[in-house]
Amino acid sequence: MIDNLTLRIQTAESAEERRGRKMCQIICEPQRPLRFKNKDKIHEKSNRRERRGTRRMVNVSDNLRTSASSAVQKLTETFKTIDPSRVQSQKKITRKNMELNKISEEIIGAAMQVHTTLGPGLLESAYKACLKYELEKNGLKVLSQVGLPVIYDGIQIDIGYRLDLLVEDAVIVELKAVKELTPLHNAQLLSYLKLSELQLGLLINFNVVRLKSGIKRMVNNFTEETGR
Repeated sequence: MIDNLTLRIQTAESAEERRGRKMCQIICEPQRPLRFKNKDKIHEKSNRRERRGTRRMVNVSDNLRTSASSAVQKLTETFKTIDPSRVQSQKKITRKNMELNKISEEIIGAAMQVHTTLGPGLLESAYKACLKYELEKNGLKVLSQVGLPVIYDGIQIDIGYRLDLLVEDAVIVELKAVKELTPLHNAQLLSYLKLSELQLGLLINFNVVRLKSGIKRMVNNFTEETGR
């Protein structure tokens, strides 16, 4: 019995000693660095992504450069196709239209001043004289009862047509003192514009309560009522 007990104690002590030596080895031995089995693969993937991103940036830069160069080329071709004489002609037309509109505004303003002062119900000749005076007072060139000949078959025929007022040699002004304007009045002014080869005409009827409703502008074949 004593021998068996002694053998067990020795066995337990030897087992404890072995565990202690293993623990000592684990604690005393330097720790080895961790190793990743797929370390090289990870670096390879990272490098591949960087190369792919660089290629994309290069492609985007090339596309932008190509788009910019094509846009510049298109603009250059557009400017080459523009005719300088046509541009100058367009500028002259625009300037002329602006001048005509300004003259038209001056005439309408003067007509409103005359209508406010005299009111409706007078003779056409009275409005004509007062409007001519008002326009000349504002510094505009005004001609009254301007003869308008008719060219027929290459021959000038003086039929006796007379323009009521010609302002700045550019705008025809026909004055009326009637109950209402009719299509015949419009056709008369349009015929005057064609015969004189002018662009703008004003038809003004003073025999109305509000002068705006008695004013019509005519440009070639286009008409508009300023009273609307």
